[in-house]
Amino acid sequence: MTDEKLMDWALQGGETEWQELHKLCIDRGVAERPGRALGPSATQGVVEAAAWASVLEEMHPGLKVNLRPASATPRAGKEGGKGKIEF
Repeated sequence: MTDEKLMDWALQGGETEWQELHKLCIDRGVAERPGRALGPSATQGVVEAAAWASVLEEMHPGLKVNLRPASATPRAGKEGGKGKIEF
């Protein structure tokens, strides 16, 4: 199955596709594929991307899905006189 198809199921699929994707993602190698792709595509289907990121990370401790867009860079900010990092 292609990475594109896995992402389509994750972001656009219904219950049947999600159940099948969950079965496929039991294999860590398969889980990493949509996990890598979820970050850059998080602008489309943010809720679905966050849900799948959580599922994949729960299924495979140590797998981290970064949903922060690649263009987001930290910037210093001030709140109540204390410095903080904002994205």
